[in-house]
Amino acid sequence: MLDAIIHQRRFDKSDNQELWLVSQDISKVFDSIDLNMLRLALIRLHIPSLLIKFIINLFTRRNNKIITHHGDTSGYGVKIGIDQGEIISPLLWVIYLDPLLTTLNREGCDPFILKSSALLDYSPIEYEQHNLPVSHITFMDDSTLIASSKRGIEDRLSITAEFYTLNNTQANSAKYILLSSEQFSQTIVFDLSPSSLITSHTLTLKALALSTSFDF
Repeated sequence: MLDAIIHQRRFDKSDNQELWLVSQDISKVFDSIDLNMLRLALIRLHIPSLLIKFIINLFTRRNNKIITHHGDTSGYGVKIGIDQGEIISPLLWVIYLDPLLTTLNREGCDPFILKSSALLDYSPIEYEQHNLPVSHITFMDDSTLIASSKRGIEDRLSITAEFYTLNNTQANSAKYILLSSEQFSQTIVFDLSPSSLITSHTLTLKALALSTSFDF
């Protein structure tokens, strides 16, 4: 879908929207999950209480060891996070992140409007023309914020910054990547919404052109 969005903005002459993309760097997603916040995320989806208790107990009062060349280390208690090797862990991360994604979809201003015709190259099915508002594209720990204005990106950066602070999620803003149809090769300062949860209310990124080739 990201390719379709960039292709539409670059080559559809009838599309005069701005396009702003910010690829976020989220690290150690499983290790940083707060079990209390995970419990609330499960309750939000009306998961039965006994199942919630079972899930939380899977990751409570755990002890880990580190394998080294000289043998295993002594065991140590794990107070936060879930085990990446558990088969249920990817699903729990999606549930943990769902409140953020829901808020971005519902409250994010100035989404980019993707035309269904832009997707024709990716499917043999013929579509009627529809418009799809897109505020982000997220898969596991890969997240790209999308907007049709600088204000829209500032809005999304503010929402995600608050969520990451509340939920102990580690996002390295120094590794964020910005693509813009408007102001590439310039350093841009984003003003985040005032919040007691955010220590820095500005974020500075250098914009790259939409034609830049790299992997998000």
